[in-house]
Amino acid sequence: MPPMPVPGHAAYPSNHAGQSHLIAYFLEFILPGRHPARQYLHPLADRIALNREVMGLHYRSDSDAGAQLALWTAQAAETVINEGKTIFAQAVEAAAKEWERKRAPYGTATGFRTVGLNPQTPGTGESP
Repeated sequence: MPPMPVPGHAAYPSNHAGQSHLIAYFLEFILPGRHPARQYLHPLADRIALNREVMGLHYRSDSDAGAQLALWTAQAAETVINEGKTIFAQAVEAAAKEWERKRAPYGTATGFRTVGLNPQTPGTGESP
């Protein structure tokens, strides 16, 4: 029996998995390449998704679908940003530059224009 009431509706896909992985992807865009926190971004997102599974609120396939949606969304955002079509691109560049000024010891923030997504196997935090 789950430790909390289970919703009476379908759970697919997991919004918690999607949001946490999407945040991880966007932080990857902003954090410098050698920043030590980068290695923890997707494992933490996976942990958030796993917690929902343990509570009986989602199945693994729900978490995998949420992670896949996050990847597709981040890839679409990267395409738009690389084409420089939105004010969002300017905001991301400004955030990367601010991070670079404040956290220079970890390397140089490159922003979206030179950072590519590393597609990962949904829910694992590992490259295919």
